[in-house]
Amino acid sequence: MDKYLENGKQIFEEYCATAENQPTKLPTMLPRAPEQTYVDKYPEEGQPGPSFRDDERQQANYETEVKVYRALEKVDGNFIVLHSFKYTHHQFRTCVGKSHIRKECSKCKNAGDQDGECDFLIICADSFIVIEVKNMDNIYGECTTDKLKEMIGTYKKSIEQRNKVVKLIRCIDQDANILQFTAYPNFSNRFKSQFQLSDDELSTIIFEEDVSTFNAWWAENVTQAISSIRRASEETVSSREIPISGYNQDSHEKARNILLAIWATERDTCHKSKCSLGQCIVDVNKQLKEGRITFEPKKGKKRSRNPGVVTAPDVISRYVGVLNLTTQQNDVFNSNENLLWINGPAGAGKTVILCGKIIQLIQSDNNNKVVVFKFTGEGNNSQHYQDALKKARIEYKLISTSDNEHTPAQLADLITESLCSVILVEITGRPESHIFNR
Repeated sequence: MDKYLENGKQIFEEYCATAENQPTKLPTMLPRAPEQTYVDKYPEEGQPGPSFRDDERQQANYETEVKVYRALEKVDGNFIVLHSFKYTHHQFRTCVGKSHIRKECSKCKNAGDQDGECDFLIICADSFIVIEVKNMDNIYGECTTDKLKEMIGTYKKSIEQRNKVVKLIRCIDQDANILQFTAYPNFSNRFKSQFQLSDDELSTIIFEEDVSTFNAWWAENVTQAISSIRRASEETVSSREIPISGYNQDSHEKARNILLAIWATERDTCHKSKCSLGQCIVDVNKQLKEGRITFEPKKGKKRSRNPGVVTAPDVISRYVGVLNLTTQQNDVFNSNENLLWINGPAGAGKTVILCGKIIQLIQSDNNNKVVVFKFTGEGNNSQHYQDALKKARIEYKLISTSDNEHTPAQLADLITESLCSVILVEITGRPESHIFNR
């Protein structure tokens, strides 16, 4: 338990703490997602075979979760969103402590089993929100008995999943304030009157219309509920000399830190890097190269190629090691413009495209000479260029400099004198503008 508390505190302080003077407060999304997204698009027409149907269903479920993720990250507020929260029975037992009787628990025989999960666990300043996302196609016309039965079934399943996570939270903080919801981002609320659910149950459902106007829904269903809880606690505390345990801030912080650590822990190790944008980009790139996101058709599966993805040009796949490009990346690579400005977030593929273009220019004409200027620092990818050039057997020269070492004229001389086809100029730090005016 102490290890979870320590790891969770470190995660909160490094990735979640918001500066008090920040003008606008937005949610901390964990994991953080790159702005560039890569999503498989399966063909709309049905394909034979259970394997394809499973893939298609998993893809639809993933895209449904993405809708809620994108809605949550735009909400005005300072809270933490944990996407895909899971815990094992071993972790549950750790939170319960001595009150858990192992010899009477059948699950303790295999404590590594997954015991609970939810799509989104949201940690607010004094409360928790559990959201389970379900994918159901919208109804066009009459709500049939089968569709109604499916809806009720998925809702009951979501309650089971939500309650498991709630039980875990209460094991840590027995008086925690918890709100629960089930989201149907693809399902309209115009059929809700036909569901055999109480008003209280219907109030926990997030429909398609709610997701499209999520800030308004959040203000009405979350902000107001939390404010009511807060007012009630203040009234209760003011009438007592000793505050009640349910509103003990230390207890809430303890739960927050433990939940953060559980989310970042795989097996017995807490991977704090899971919270970082850099790690998210590394994971995306790995999946891209393995064809798990932008894929090539797999053997035995009759699928159409993703229309937003093309096979990478030979010079990129052979020397850079990236097998597929998005159509936007491919268009940039094949551009014939004399001057092209490429701008994009980390992980958008700028280095991949530039590596391929450099090698293409040298291989097309041995008299071509390419100079690449790079600023060193966090995330410096100079090694990517060097690895690609070595694979292509292109000689290059690496020049490391700073604003104190060389004037622009001296750098020009070094570049001109070199017999190498490619010159990589690494500039230490961020040079001041005056060095270009000497």
